[in-house]
Formats: sequence, C-alpha cells, structure tokens
Amino acid sequence: MASSNVNIATGHRSRIGLIPARDVVPLQQALARACAAQRVELVVLAADGAPEGEPLAAVVDLRPDARDEGPPSRFGTWRFCWDGLHEVAQAGVAALQAGRRDAGVALMAGQAVLERCRIKTVSHSLPKTQGRLFAAAATMPIRMVLLLAGGIIPPSPAEPAKTLGPAAAGRLTRAAQLRNLAGRVLREAWEEQWRVGVLDQTPEQLVAGPDARRITWLPARPLGYHADPFGQAGIVGQTELVLAEAYDFRERLGYLVAIDRDGSERIVLREPFHLSYPQLVEHDGQTWLLPEAKAAGLVRLYRGDPFPERFVPGPVLIEGLAAADPTLFRDSQGFWLFAGDGAAQDETNLVLYHAPALLGPWTPHPMNPIKVDLGSARPAGPLFRAGGRLWRPAQDCRATYGGAIVLNEVLTLTPDLYLERPGPVLQPDPSGPCPHGLHTLTPFGQGFLVDGKREFRSLRRWLTGLRSLAGG
Repeated sequence: MASSNVNIATGHRSRIGLIPARDVVPLQQALARACAAQRVELVVLAADGAPEGEPLAAVVDLRPDARDEGPPSRFGTWRFCWDGLHEVAQAGVAALQAGRRDAGVALMAGQAVLERCRIKTVSHSLPKTQGRLFAAAATMPIRMVLLLAGGIIPPSPAEPAKTLGPAAAGRLTRAAQLRNLAGRVLREAWEEQWRVGVLDQTPEQLVAGPDARRITWLPARPLGYHADPFGQAGIVGQTELVLAEAYDFRERLGYLVAIDRDGSERIVLREPFHLSYPQLVEHDGQTWLLPEAKAAGLVRLYRGDPFPERFVPGPVLIEGLAAADPTLFRDSQGFWLFAGDGAAQDETNLVLYHAPALLGPWTPHPMNPIKVDLGSARPAGPLFRAGGRLWRPAQDCRATYGGAIVLNEVLTLTPDLYLERPGPVLQPDPSGPCPHGLHTLTPFGQGFLVDGKREFRSLRRWLTGLRSLAGG
C-alpha cells in the first residue's frame, strides 16, 4: 500500500512542478507514475507560469537548456543530468556506447549534485536501458523533497556528475549494439562458484580499513557452491553454527544447509523454490530463520523443529513482496526490513519496511524505493555498529553481480525518513582463491563470515543461459 506523502514541515501534501519538453514523453510518464504511487501531486507548468493553489515544494525542468531559476518553489528548480549530458535523448547512450554495465542519472540544483542513481543497463537495448533510467530518475525528486521538508540536507555524493564532453553525445551505433549483444551471449558461458570464509577483523578494524587478505577460506563445494553465510560463533556450552545457501550446478536450485569447517554439510531447509540468505533472528528467547524466498513472492519466518537441525514454515511477515536478501534490523523504534525489490531491479532498488513488532503489522516506508543505485543498494548482510555509528553492508554490482561490499553509514532512520552514504569498500583479494567478488558480510564472534567468488567458463552454464535468453 502507498503512504500519504505529507510535507512534514507544513502539514500539506507535497506538490512538485514540472516544466515539460518535447520528445520526453516517457520520462514525463515515469514522473507521473512515481508521483501517483506516492500520492504526490505533479503540477505541469508553463515555462514561466506561476502555479495555482498551494506553493510548490520544487520544480523539475526537463528542457535541455534548463535554467537554474524557474517558477516559485520552496526548494528551487532542479534538472536531470544523464552521465554528464543534459539531453534526455542521450540517456544511457554513453554507457552502451562504452559497453558499461551501469548508466547514471544525477538530480542537479545548478551545478550541485543532490542525488545520483545508477542502474544496470540492458546492454543490447537502448529503449530498455532508458526505461530503467527514467524509472530511477522519477523517484529522485520525491525522496529529495521529503528529506528537505524533514530538515535533512543530504551530503553531496562523493563523485561529481560525470562530464563526458561532446564526443559522448550522439547516437548508439549499430556496431556497438552488435558488440554488446555478442558480449551478453558470451557472458552466459561464465559460471560463478561462491565459497564461504571467515574474516579476521573486528567491526572497528573493518570500517577503518577493510582487508580481504585476512579471510580464511573454507573448502569449496564440488559441482556447486556455498554462499550467503550466517552463523553463531561457538561459546561455552554452544556449538558453532554456520548456515549457508547450497547450490548444485546440475539442479540449479538453492537450498539451505549447515556447514562445518571442513566443508561438510547437512540440509536444514528445502522448498520447491529457490532459497538463500538464511538470516538468523533472535527474538523473545527464540531463534527464527529468515531466508530469501523471492521466487515465492513473500517474506516468511521459519522456526527450528528442532533448532538447528531443521526448520519448518512459520508466520508470513509480508505478502506479495519478492524480497531479494531481506534483512531484519531492530532498534528502539521497532523492527526494520531492508530488501532488494525483486519486482523491479533487485540489484539497484532498495526498499524498506517498518513494524512495531516482529510479526507486524509491516508498513512500507514512504520514501520507497529509499535508494536506487547499482553500486550500493542491494543488501549484503545485517546492519552493525562500529565506532559509534550504524553501518549497512551492500553489494557493489557495477562491474559484476556481487563485485564488492560497500559499507553504507546510516545517517537517518525513522518511519518517515531514510538517508545513508557509502563508506569503506571491502574489495576481493585479486591474488586469493576468490578474486572476482564478495557479496555477503555477517557478524560472527569478533569477526565476520563472508563469501567470495571465482568465475570460470562452463558449457553447461552457457547452454542454460542461452535457453534463458531465447525465452526472453
């Protein structure tokens, strides 16, 4: 359900003005859909026309020659910048021309970058890439208005808007499209093998200087992999417990296992659909299991029967949510659930839900999606505290899925507002056994459990990928 986006400072519903331009109908439609979903009024304006009714929170100018000043509004006139270019028709062109996995859009106020979003390109299709960019851009003014109305001034992104120069402008050549399509087909031949390890760094050491060379790797799983480790370190009277996703290259369906240091495993939960990301949740003296069950389209807890030998279905927290890597967190305000949005782009769109109690009722955050960024959105493990600050691990998927782990510092977390900023990055060790990615980081004793990947060519994977591509 959508929440009513009220201007926190004035008590009025937010109104955003829009100065339209020719040939940008898809972007205008995306803005209209986003505002309607969030119950924000979108007011179409003449170039210099004064709006009727309540004052505008902000104005979005879609013209390529947008000026820094427009009709009266509380927070000024904003414009979009597409990887350094102001023509909407150039959105995504430079990224596809260069064969990049990511394309960006920045929300600008004059020369200042208010927010940046990065989406995953559809390498062989400019219209689909632009559709993703427009959907991402449409959410940005809404989030910015809510933050500013709530008295929150977001810090400027660490990277300025890219300035690509006139050479980047133009059309996507047929040669580039064919190259990207061929690259997409060839990438299907690469198999990923994930492996679990133990990172010997305390939370304070990690945020001060992430170092993948301090990972001790468990044995690799033959003909498949282990990924998404969660666990409980052994203490007096308690045996060490490590849960992980198990994946077989032949079956291609994930299930959950308990693994030992020697790599041996026993199954604890299997469903007809894919399972992964087995977060353990302690609450009221009971340990629950919250796995990713995106394919089932819901968020469900499982209870030990008996714990930790096997798990059986428990209460459903949220119906109709295809949650990628659902991550629970609790503070004095109640319970929070972060997830990649499996109904959109689960590598880029981060959504947040809040509840007063573990079993609900769960309410979507009014800023959803709270973040759209291929480089730092999708969850990579539970939130943790270090140095008096709260950190949210996320995946950096710009170069490859699960390429590295970004530690985002959470600056604001309330039922009305959310803000974070990317911080230190745990990069894979290029000389280690898992040089091609890291994508899960979970507390374990004084350190962390992690997983890393190596990539290799596989005929079986290529044939599976080609069938998937052929099926659309």
